[in-house]
Amino acid sequence: MPANILSTVFAKRWQIIPIVIIIYLIILYLTTRFIFFPSNLTHGDTIIRGLINSWKFSQKPWPKEILFGGLMLLLTAIIWLVRIKLGEQLLTLFSHQYSLIFALLIYALIGNVLFALLIVKLLNQQKLIVNDVFDCHWLLLSVLGLIAITILNYHSDLTAFQPNNQPYSISHRGISQKNAIQNTITGLTDTNLQWQPDLVEIDLQETSDHQLVVVHDPNLKKLTGRDLNVDQLTWPEIQQLTLKENNYTDKISLFSDYLVQANQLEQKLLIELKPSTKTQETIVSALLPFKEQLSNHFLQSMSLKVSEETKKYFFDNQVGYILPFDFLGVPKNNLDFINIEQRTANPYIIQALKNQNKDILIWTLHTKKEASQLKSLAINGLLTDDLSKLKSQATLQNFAAFFLRLY
Repeated sequence: MPANILSTVFAKRWQIIPIVIIIYLIILYLTTRFIFFPSNLTHGDTIIRGLINSWKFSQKPWPKEILFGGLMLLLTAIIWLVRIKLGEQLLTLFSHQYSLIFALLIYALIGNVLFALLIVKLLNQQKLIVNDVFDCHWLLLSVLGLIAITILNYHSDLTAFQPNNQPYSISHRGISQKNAIQNTITGLTDTNLQWQPDLVEIDLQETSDHQLVVVHDPNLKKLTGRDLNVDQLTWPEIQQLTLKENNYTDKISLFSDYLVQANQLEQKLLIELKPSTKTQETIVSALLPFKEQLSNHFLQSMSLKVSEETKKYFFDNQVGYILPFDFLGVPKNNLDFINIEQRTANPYIIQALKNQNKDILIWTLHTKKEASQLKSLAINGLLTDDLSKLKSQATLQNFAAFFLRLY
């Protein structure tokens, strides 16, 4: 999907989400009304007659079917969780790559076949499918299909294991282990001294008098206790505010001061431009006076328009787009990297972005296990609030366990 469409969807998500929910409920309702359509066809009904009969039959109270559906959903969730936990324990028994791949293939295959047979059996008992459908030929074809799909999926994914990949270590909001207040010069200095990350990620917003300040939230209530928006304040007004977080107090940093300190420390920055509706057209212009000082730094935005405008003027810099979610497909653009939210990262979108010659960053990691799994997927950079988590090594067991959650 073109990234401009994805960016528009995210920008207007609160208007779009209710529409999506309504459409989903309509589809769910229609599905329940036509749930007996396949059974009607197997009993000799035409397509039209099958639809009509299913509609008529589903008008009757059928609490047993509703209860059956609810129990099936619960059973599915339980089986999925047990399968993951048991699989993760079994994977620790194997150390060699190919023996582990073989074990994972067998385990996944058994799980898929048993689950498929359980579903077919339950449906058959509820007479949602007839007995002649559940014959040896269909059973054999189903099992062979599951074998083929499992082998193709797992083999292609697991052989992509890259144990020696060393992605950029990136301090999220310029801190680690709550060592300071986020996005402050104090945090930058302390994080650089203690951890020496490859990059320090910060957030930029524009004030009403077109100054760039280093702060994440558009509204300052969380860190200052004052219900004020950055784009409605001047820099002198912001200077009067005090930040409070992690048992520290500090002041909001002017970007020019923050950049001077970063360059003195020889600390590369990953700078996110966070435009508001008011500053969408001016925030890149406010950054232009710092072009020479920004020569070694990375730039990004969750606004595709801002990212592309930034690349136009900062063509020698690495400029990226922050992908808030990926269920609409891989975004197409001409930028240098994509920053993916950790919960939506999977081997498929990663490979699709690699095919577009994009570098890939992932935010925000919280555990060593997550870091180990993602390091082995040829990721270029990992963002975290705790840089100690990135010291974990990529292991084949964690890499394989990652795939248990995908199938």
